[in-house]
Amino acid sequence: MSFLNLPNELVLKISEELNPPDVCSLLKASHRLAILLYFPLVDSVCRRGSKSYATKALHSAARVRNKQVVQNLLDRGILENVQNGDTLLNYAVERHSEAVVQTLLECGVNAETRDRYGRTPLTNAVDCGYEEMVQLLIDHGADVNSKDNSEITPLLIAAFGGHDEVARILLRADDIDVNAQDRFCETAIHYAVEGGHKDVVQLLLAQKDVNIDLVDYTGHSVRSLIGACAPRICEMLTEYVSSNNGVVTEFVYSSE
Repeated sequence: MSFLNLPNELVLKISEELNPPDVCSLLKASHRLAILLYFPLVDSVCRRGSKSYATKALHSAARVRNKQVVQNLLDRGILENVQNGDTLLNYAVERHSEAVVQTLLECGVNAETRDRYGRTPLTNAVDCGYEEMVQLLIDHGADVNSKDNSEITPLLIAAFGGHDEVARILLRADDIDVNAQDRFCETAIHYAVEGGHKDVVQLLLAQKDVNIDLVDYTGHSVRSLIGACAPRICEMLTEYVSSNNGVVTEFVYSSE
């Protein structure tokens, strides 16, 4: 008698002794086994406590957007066995696995997990310039003002990297702190001016509560940098300072 013709009770008994890859192979053999062995496969992955099996199972299910399997694995405590389970979302962001990130978020994985540097998934998405992922994380409650171990926020990172579209997304958040300072007391507009990122500077100057007079640890404010920065940025700052209401709402500058 072939394995496919064995009674369900015997198939289930045999599957209890098999490793997850072997159960998975059987599951693919027929529609009947796929239905019969789904839960035994989950049991096998969770029971054996193998980080390799657990990580592969969770990533594979999330990648194809199978929320039922992902939720089942999470409910069984799979994160305890997943490699770097406490930073699973961070890892998925770094790999630009948007489907994995979205599935994990929809299944309740915390959007505020932190790596050893104190960076959240949002911080990493901003650093990589992944606009869609940044919006996805914000939509699922990620803190736009979270600070890492160096007190750097996502907006500071966007300004440092010159990611103007990412900065635009962050600035749409109602609770964004445009004047957040890192451990050296520098703000996002400090970063943008010093980095020569005129598009980010323009976005920040358009924020009604931006403060160009905050000083960093050397005692320098953005106002004091006028004349020492790139020409276009110097022009923008000068016009900002001399404007009647002190707020730039819209400027269009030609490319350098």
